[in-house]
Amino acid sequence: MLYTLRLDGFMYLEPTAATGRVTTRLLLFDEPVLKINVQVPVGDVRAQISNEAGQPLQGFSFEDCVPFRGDELFWQPAWKSGKSLRDVLGQPVRVDVQCTAAGCTPSVAASKRLT
Repeated sequence: MLYTLRLDGFMYLEPTAATGRVTTRLLLFDEPVLKINVQVPVGDVRAQISNEAGQPLQGFSFEDCVPFRGDELFWQPAWKSGKSLRDVLGQPVRVDVQCTAAGCTPSVAASKRLT
């Protein structure tokens, strides 16, 4: 039997309830790029940017995020608020990824990890 692992597909999140969430360690973006490898056949995935204490930053909440469904190696979240990662460059933040209604395989690529 041959098994192929998709690029950066190191984990699988399957919510046992309606929603599942993964939070990164503290990250420090030195460029305004966030790429998330997701595979969400049913439901959707959203991203949120939070401060060191885990509180969502204004305009970067799950509710502000444009939901995504599908299979994308380099999904770049967008927020309805018009905010971009330029607004958090140089600040220690966390990235939260939330999947609803089905399993998904998130893998987060960012500039630097602090802890």
